[in-house]
Amino acid sequence: MKSNGLGSHMTVLAVGAAGNVAGLVVPALVERGAKVRGLVRKPEQVAEAKFRGAVEVAVGDLADFEGLRAALERVDAVFHVGPVFAPDEIQMGWNMIQAAARAGVRKFVFSSVTHPILSELPNDAAKAQVEQALIDSDLDYTILHPTVLFQNYSNSWAKVVQTGILEELWSPNTRSRSLQARTRPDRECRVDPRHNSRHRSIERTNNAKTQIR
Repeated sequence: MKSNGLGSHMTVLAVGAAGNVAGLVVPALVERGAKVRGLVRKPEQVAEAKFRGAVEVAVGDLADFEGLRAALERVDAVFHVGPVFAPDEIQMGWNMIQAAARAGVRKFVFSSVTHPILSELPNDAAKAQVEQALIDSDLDYTILHPTVLFQNYSNSWAKVVQTGILEELWSPNTRSRSLQARTRPDRECRVDPRHNSRHRSIERTNNAKTQIR
């Protein structure tokens, strides 16, 4: 069993443990010796979180500050990913940061978005404010900036194949990199609270460039 990286001999609260991102991080944390407590929103997601490797699962809402405090009891580290395009994502992020600080959490890893400075994009703008709140806190944090996931195209891929057109929000001359989601957990779990990952932001991309045409 590997002993290096985030999660080694720690209790980690994984937000969205049954989801597409944290759901992949959970088994990677368990492999590294972590005890994972999942946080899910719905009772019917508990079984999936446990299947991924969470030994405990709390059902709660990121908008419920007191509920988050209860979920964070005896937790050493947090892996936080906010719900995409949630109208109150900023408040949810603030709630988790403040609750983690009060609970004495040792490490806070926030999976944000690539280029959060693009304030005209609501999702990016929300995550930028959560990042700033984390930077202003006293927590030992790491912010991850993952690029676009190939999985984001799954719902529209049939149309892309049919029309031969991949629609994006940026110029067709822009060079962009996309990432397979299953390559992310290794980076997320190797952010080590014992070494040089303190107070850092890390851009997570593929090595190959993809040009959108």
